Amino acid sequence: MDERNLHGGHRERLKERLNAFPESLSDHELLETLMFYSIPRKDTNAIAHALLNSFGSLKKTFLASGKELTFIDGVGDNTATLFALVRE
Repeated sequence: MDERNLHGGHRERLKERLNAFPESLSDHELLETLMFYSIPRKDTNAIAHALLNSFGSLKKTFLASGKELTFIDGVGDNTATLFALVRE
């Protein structure tokens, strides 16, 4: 695989896993996949890890306020709104 395209197809592979075997995704992969829809052209893996490190769990991440979420580098209003929708 070309080093420049090391992560090529990553989003599609995660979506395929989600559809086929949702229980196989770790918490950071679930967050990463969700953020594909609020952050369309950026690697969301590091952001997912930062969220889990900051809030401690997937549940606590979704319970965080928009202000708390946007304090994390890479998380903007679109992601905070998406997470509020999931929470509700």
